[in-house]
Amino acid sequence: IFRTEADCAESEDKDCAKISINYITFLEAPSDTVLDKLNMNLLDELRGEGYTNVVAYANGSIRDFVKDKAEIPNMATWNAEIDQKVRFNTPEFICIETTQYTYTGGAHGIYGTSYENYDRNTGNLIQLVDLFVPNFEKQLIALGEKYFRQSMAIPAAASFDQTDYTFPNNQFYLPQNFGLTQEGITFL
Repeated sequence: IFRTEADCAESEDKDCAKISINYITFLEAPSDTVLDKLNMNLLDELRGEGYTNVVAYANGSIRDFVKDKAEIPNMATWNAEIDQKVRFNTPEFICIETTQYTYTGGAHGIYGTSYENYDRNTGNLIQLVDLFVPNFEKQLIALGEKYFRQSMAIPAAASFDQTDYTFPNNQFYLPQNFGLTQEGITFL
Protein backbone atom coordinates (compact mmCIF):
# COMPACT_ATOMS: atom_id res chain seq x y z
CA ILE A 1 0.00 0.00 0.00
CA PHE A 2 1.35 3.43 -0.86
CA ARG A 3 -0.43 6.67 0.01
CA THR A 4 0.65 10.28 -0.25
CA GLU A 5 -0.82 13.75 -0.23
CA ALA A 6 -3.02 14.49 -3.24
CA ASP A 7 -0.48 16.73 -5.01
CA CYS A 8 2.47 14.33 -4.66
CA ALA A 9 3.57 11.33 -6.68
CA GLU A 10 5.48 8.26 -5.53
CA SER A 11 8.51 9.08 -7.67
CA GLU A 12 8.78 12.75 -6.64
CA ASP A 13 11.34 13.99 -4.14
CA LYS A 14 8.90 16.72 -3.13
CA ASP A 15 8.40 17.30 0.59
CA CYS A 16 5.06 15.70 1.30
CA ALA A 17 3.52 13.11 3.55
CA LYS A 18 4.01 9.52 2.42
CA ILE A 19 3.22 6.14 3.88
CA SER A 20 4.30 2.81 2.47
CA ILE A 21 3.15 -0.51 3.95
CA ASN A 22 4.29 -3.89 2.68
CA TYR A 23 2.55 -6.63 4.59
CA ILE A 24 2.08 -10.37 4.55
CA THR A 25 -1.16 -12.21 3.98
CA PHE A 26 -1.35 -15.91 4.70
CA LEU A 27 -2.99 -17.90 1.92
CA GLU A 28 -2.95 -21.37 3.50
CA ALA A 29 -3.44 -22.80 6.96
CA PRO A 30 -4.79 -26.05 8.45
CA SER A 31 -8.29 -24.51 8.60
CA ASP A 32 -10.17 -21.34 7.68
CA THR A 33 -10.33 -20.44 11.38
CA VAL A 34 -6.54 -20.64 11.75
CA LEU A 35 -6.06 -18.75 8.46
CA ASP A 36 -8.32 -15.93 9.68
CA LYS A 37 -6.57 -15.84 13.06
CA LEU A 38 -3.09 -15.63 11.50
CA ASN A 39 -4.11 -12.82 9.16
CA MET A 40 -5.91 -10.88 11.89
CA ASN A 41 -2.85 -11.15 14.16
CA LEU A 42 -0.63 -9.74 11.41
CA LEU A 43 -3.06 -6.92 10.67
CA ASP A 44 -3.37 -6.05 14.37
CA GLU A 45 0.37 -5.32 14.30
CA LEU A 46 -0.07 -2.90 11.39
CA ARG A 47 -3.45 -1.26 11.28
CA GLY A 48 -3.03 1.37 13.95
CA GLU A 49 -5.31 2.06 16.87
CA GLY A 50 -8.82 3.04 15.87
CA TYR A 51 -8.60 1.71 12.31
CA THR A 52 -10.36 -1.36 10.94
CA ASN A 53 -7.73 -2.28 8.35
CA VAL A 54 -4.35 -1.30 6.91
CA VAL A 55 -5.80 0.73 4.03
CA ALA A 56 -7.93 2.77 6.45
CA TYR A 57 -4.83 3.34 8.60
CA ALA A 58 -2.78 4.57 5.60
CA ASN A 59 -5.58 6.84 4.38
CA GLY A 60 -6.24 8.15 7.89
CA SER A 61 -2.56 8.88 8.49
CA ILE A 62 -2.36 11.04 5.35
CA ARG A 63 -5.67 12.74 6.16
CA ASP A 64 -4.45 13.56 9.68
CA PHE A 65 -1.18 14.96 8.33
CA VAL A 66 -2.99 17.20 5.80
CA LYS A 67 -5.29 18.46 8.57
CA ASP A 68 -2.35 19.21 10.88
CA LYS A 69 -0.40 20.86 8.06
CA ALA A 70 -3.34 23.22 7.39
CA GLU A 71 -3.15 24.34 11.03
CA ILE A 72 0.69 24.50 11.09
CA PRO A 73 1.85 25.55 7.60
CA ASN A 74 5.59 25.12 8.29
CA MET A 75 5.13 21.66 9.75
CA ALA A 76 7.84 19.15 8.85
CA THR A 77 7.22 16.49 6.26
CA TRP A 78 5.86 13.20 7.52
CA ASN A 79 7.02 9.83 6.24
CA ALA A 80 6.32 6.26 7.34
CA GLU A 81 7.59 2.97 5.98
CA ILE A 82 6.44 -0.38 7.33
CA ASP A 83 7.67 -3.68 5.95
CA GLN A 84 6.81 -7.21 7.01
CA LYS A 85 8.71 -10.27 5.89
CA VAL A 86 9.04 -13.90 6.81
CA ARG A 87 12.24 -14.30 8.80
CA PHE A 88 11.96 -18.05 9.37
CA ASN A 89 9.35 -20.62 8.40
CA THR A 90 8.81 -24.26 9.38
CA PRO A 91 5.73 -26.51 9.28
CA GLU A 92 5.27 -25.81 13.04
CA PHE A 93 5.88 -22.07 13.31
CA ILE A 94 6.59 -18.91 11.39
CA CYS A 95 8.58 -15.86 12.48
CA ILE A 96 7.48 -12.52 11.02
CA GLU A 97 9.81 -9.52 11.14
CA THR A 98 8.26 -6.05 10.99
CA THR A 99 10.53 -3.07 10.40
CA GLN A 100 9.24 0.47 10.77
CA TYR A 101 10.66 3.88 10.01
CA THR A 102 8.87 7.13 10.77
CA TYR A 103 9.96 10.69 10.30
CA THR A 104 7.82 13.46 11.74
CA GLY A 105 10.40 16.23 11.82
CA GLY A 106 13.56 16.80 13.76
CA ALA A 107 17.12 15.62 13.30
CA HIS A 108 16.32 12.04 12.29
CA GLY A 109 13.62 9.45 11.92
CA ILE A 110 12.83 6.61 14.29
CA TYR A 111 13.53 3.00 13.40
CA GLY A 112 12.17 -0.14 14.98
CA THR A 113 12.13 -3.88 14.42
CA SER A 114 9.81 -6.36 16.02
CA TYR A 115 9.32 -10.09 15.75
CA GLU A 116 6.16 -12.09 16.09
CA ASN A 117 6.24 -15.86 16.14
CA TYR A 118 3.10 -17.84 15.36
CA ASP A 119 2.10 -21.45 15.77
CA ARG A 120 1.12 -22.41 12.22
CA ASN A 121 -1.33 -25.06 13.44
CA THR A 122 -3.32 -22.86 15.83
CA GLY A 123 -2.56 -19.28 14.73
CA ASN A 124 -1.56 -18.42 18.30
CA LEU A 125 1.26 -16.03 19.10
CA ILE A 126 4.18 -17.96 20.60
CA GLN A 127 5.48 -16.67 23.95
CA LEU A 128 8.72 -17.59 25.70
CA VAL A 129 6.77 -19.72 28.21
CA ASP A 130 5.57 -21.83 25.26
CA LEU A 131 9.15 -22.72 24.31
CA PHE A 132 10.93 -23.52 27.57
CA VAL A 133 10.49 -25.72 30.61
CA PRO A 134 8.90 -24.18 33.73
CA ASN A 135 11.17 -21.83 35.72
CA PHE A 136 13.47 -21.27 32.72
CA GLU A 137 13.86 -17.53 33.27
CA LYS A 138 16.96 -17.46 35.49
CA GLN A 139 18.92 -19.86 33.28
CA LEU A 140 17.92 -18.07 30.07
CA ILE A 141 18.82 -14.65 31.49
CA ALA A 142 22.21 -15.97 32.69
CA LEU A 143 22.91 -17.45 29.26
CA GLY A 144 21.77 -14.26 27.52
CA GLU A 145 23.98 -12.12 29.77
CA LYS A 146 26.98 -14.37 29.08
CA TYR A 147 26.55 -13.99 25.29
CA PHE A 148 25.82 -10.27 25.58
CA ARG A 149 28.96 -9.64 27.59
CA GLN A 150 31.04 -11.68 25.13
CA SER A 151 29.66 -9.92 22.07
CA MET A 152 30.14 -6.45 23.62
CA ALA A 153 33.55 -7.28 25.18
CA ILE A 154 32.33 -6.59 28.72
CA PRO A 155 34.24 -8.51 31.42
CA ALA A 156 32.08 -10.85 33.49
CA ALA A 157 32.91 -8.98 36.71
CA ALA A 158 32.22 -5.49 35.29
CA SER A 159 29.15 -3.64 36.47
CA PHE A 160 26.88 -2.45 33.67
CA ASP A 161 26.91 1.07 35.09
CA GLN A 162 30.61 1.18 34.13
CA THR A 163 29.73 0.49 30.47
CA ASP A 164 27.75 2.15 27.71
CA TYR A 165 24.76 -0.10 28.49
CA THR A 166 22.01 0.70 30.94
CA PHE A 167 19.76 -1.83 32.62
CA PRO A 168 17.21 -1.13 35.36
CA ASN A 169 18.82 -1.64 38.77
CA ASN A 170 22.00 -2.59 36.89
CA GLN A 171 20.49 -6.04 36.23
CA PHE A 172 20.68 -7.66 32.80
CA TYR A 173 17.36 -8.74 31.30
CA LEU A 174 16.10 -10.17 28.03
CA PRO A 175 13.48 -8.26 26.06
CA GLN A 176 10.14 -9.81 25.14
CA ASN A 177 10.92 -9.06 21.48
CA PHE A 178 12.36 -12.31 20.14
CA GLY A 179 12.50 -14.15 16.85
CA LEU A 180 12.82 -17.85 16.23
CA THR A 181 15.54 -18.69 13.73
CA GLN A 182 17.21 -21.75 12.25
CA GLU A 183 19.99 -21.31 14.80
CA GLY A 184 17.62 -20.92 17.75
CA ILE A 185 16.37 -17.62 19.12
CA THR A 186 17.31 -13.96 18.64
CA PHE A 187 16.44 -11.18 21.09
CA LEU A 188 16.06 -7.53 20.12
